[in-house]
Amino acid sequence: MAEEESVQRAGEAARGTIEALDLLINNAGTYGTRGQHLSDLDLAEVGRVFEVNCIGALRASRAFLPLLKKASGAKLVHITSLMGSLADNSSGGAYGYRMSKAALNMASINCALDLQSDRIVSVVLHPGWVKTDMGGPNAWLTPEQSSSAIVRTVKGLTLADTAKFIYNVGKELG
Repeated sequence: MAEEESVQRAGEAARGTIEALDLLINNAGTYGTRGQHLSDLDLAEVGRVFEVNCIGALRASRAFLPLLKKASGAKLVHITSLMGSLADNSSGGAYGYRMSKAALNMASINCALDLQSDRIVSVVLHPGWVKTDMGGPNAWLTPEQSSSAIVRTVKGLTLADTAKFIYNVGKELG
């Protein structure tokens, strides 16, 4: 996701194989260094996290846009995190991750506005706290629980949902 040429090659390969794309899920993400305080923040690391989590999603969206435009009722889903919510930050920290997901949330709204005339839905979706390498063993949801909720929610998305910040079960977040 951080390499322009790689993402462009993937888009070109898809355009050579399929005529249209109904759904693009941007799910790449990295947390970055844990436990950093402002006084010892590695800004290069923050930039790398931002590059993957936000700019990478825009890169992929742009590379696959011609195929999304050819589909009827296409959906562009960006996997975000509640940690990217400005309203929900009560613990601080995780600068790169939080900032990159907040930027992704804004990028999704911009995509929603840019693509509404093409009837493409653009949302950010929080998968929940999932037992993964990033979420850790104390997370509430298994990958299967989260992914099955996401599938149900994504299937039901309409243009009325575009620009929303949604939890995996379809509930709108702030």
